[in-house]
Amino acid sequence: MGRPYKTEIAKLANTYDWCRRVDVSELAGFLRSARQTSMTFVGSGGSFAVAAFAAGLHEMYAECISRPATALDVAFSPAARNSAVLFITAGGKHPDILGAFTRVARMEPKHLAVLCGSRVSPLADVVARFSGASYLPFTFPAGKDGFLATNSALASALLLLRGFWAAHSLNLKLPKYEALDPQGMDRWIEAARELTLNLWNRPNILVLHGPAGTAAALDLESRFHESGMAAVQLADFRNFAHGRHFWLARMKQSTLVLALAAPDEDDLASRTLALFPDDIKRAQITANAPGPLASIELLLLSIHMAGWSGTAQGIDPGRPTVPEFGRRIYHLNAWATHNNKKEQWEPAVWRKSKRSRAVLQSADESTEWTNAHSEFVNDLASSRFAAVVLDYDDTVCAPTERYTRPSRAMADELNRLLGGGLWVGIATGRGKSVRKALCTIVKPAFWTRVVVGYYNGAQVAALSDASAPAVSKRQIGGVLGQFLSLLVADRHLAALVKAESNAVQVKIEPVEAAGISDVARWIQHLVATSQLPLRVVVSSRSIDVILPTTSKNAVIKALRHSCGQAAEVLCIGDSGEWPGNDFELLANRHSLSSDTTSPDPSTCWNLAPVGTRYTEATLGYIKALHVCDGTAHFRPGALEKL
Repeated sequence: MGRPYKTEIAKLANTYDWCRRVDVSELAGFLRSARQTSMTFVGSGGSFAVAAFAAGLHEMYAECISRPATALDVAFSPAARNSAVLFITAGGKHPDILGAFTRVARMEPKHLAVLCGSRVSPLADVVARFSGASYLPFTFPAGKDGFLATNSALASALLLLRGFWAAHSLNLKLPKYEALDPQGMDRWIEAARELTLNLWNRPNILVLHGPAGTAAALDLESRFHESGMAAVQLADFRNFAHGRHFWLARMKQSTLVLALAAPDEDDLASRTLALFPDDIKRAQITANAPGPLASIELLLLSIHMAGWSGTAQGIDPGRPTVPEFGRRIYHLNAWATHNNKKEQWEPAVWRKSKRSRAVLQSADESTEWTNAHSEFVNDLASSRFAAVVLDYDDTVCAPTERYTRPSRAMADELNRLLGGGLWVGIATGRGKSVRKALCTIVKPAFWTRVVVGYYNGAQVAALSDASAPAVSKRQIGGVLGQFLSLLVADRHLAALVKAESNAVQVKIEPVEAAGISDVARWIQHLVATSQLPLRVVVSSRSIDVILPTTSKNAVIKALRHSCGQAAEVLCIGDSGEWPGNDFELLANRHSLSSDTTSPDPSTCWNLAPVGTRYTEATLGYIKALHVCDGTAHFRPGALEKL
């Protein structure tokens, strides 16, 4: 099983060089989206050390709480719902990663992604089933690891480091492999080998470390246990002082103490080891690289140490003899029953209430939310809709379809509604690009019964009206012109965004380095302090500054002018929570959200199946509409079959 460990070691420098050049923009984009939230990094076996390294990077650069977790740990952590989660895996095949990802995806975390060393894997198929989850694959140059995660661990750590640098707009680059240590990487590794040459005959190893050495310490513990070379204990330099020295005092004849330190931890490590009795075998190794590069340097050291110990003991850590019971435990599927377990609470209730399942289980208010949910669903099911109004981006059109057109499945459903005699409204912050896309998916015979509200409802026209939208893009005046002047004058803000303006709105999109929430707060601040009579609405990728009279509700008004003032209209969007650009549209009595909801218990519920968001949720809602005699009624039970 596996392959000779020395062949794995021989590929490390090439793997490092590849990591300096490969594109990490998609990974950086995910990390950028999670800059203002807590994060959980998930790894099993050798990937757990990488997860710990990534958690440290997030706390360093985002200054948000972060933690590493095993698959079992994160799968039973309700906190995943309110954080960002990144799974780290070399192959994406093991039942643990598949089962844990499924459970976490059903919690609907704020951001969810997988960093995988394989472009095609069972996990990729699982990720594709959950709306909003991202699969971030890389093809590692060393190929599949042997028994121990070696090149994949190094590659994942380096990619994450570069990803964090890019996500936070840091113009930093990895040094060449040999220059990672100022003394020369090969020389530093050789010096460490000579220092520890006669120390690997101890059955116990105590690894002392500081924050920079955490990942290396975890990696060392994993390698030595998985290859059966030694029992390894870990402690940081100060936690060791709180009683752990008693064990060392009793077992000192069979224990080697390794101290792993970064440059700024060297003094503490030296002063700690100086207090040990002379008869305790010890070695202190200090990295010389600055910042998080010291963690990479120590991680490389850990990988080499497993080889040195194996040589001293006559063991190849890359080709161990795996006991049969261990093989069976490794392949045990712990998730077969857990992932088929029915939700105790209606997902719509905990989405809407924003309460944890534990609180809903014990609090009196859970009854109020459950009753509100029942009233809303009953009202929805008893209504007869003459029209459906939909937001466009992330509701009808997926992010990957932004520059093309909505999916064939979406086109079929919209044409089904129109063919049954319903009217359809589209409320969008965009202009002609939406009309162009809609004309390619809606049958021409139905164009007169499709009403489009362009620029957040500032201009409303039938899809058949080729002259719409007819909004001038010449230099604008009035309050929008004043706002645009303020935006341009603010050099710091102007450098973070690109703006498009016309007579009815200013659309602002962050450049790659900026986060949407950062820019949105800045724009809201600018509008508030200027006291201009303007409104700010936010989508997943842009901020629109609009006039107070502009509203997506103009689409509803136009539809009722055509199909009757008493006509019931169903509204669907993805951003129902203020300042989302659908919050006003979804404040209407009959409204469904495909993502965020408002706090109003009487409307704007998200009834989609667990793990379903955005366009997939919209498709589910439309499919649940039964059309008959020019109207449609909503069948809640149809959602359960999706």
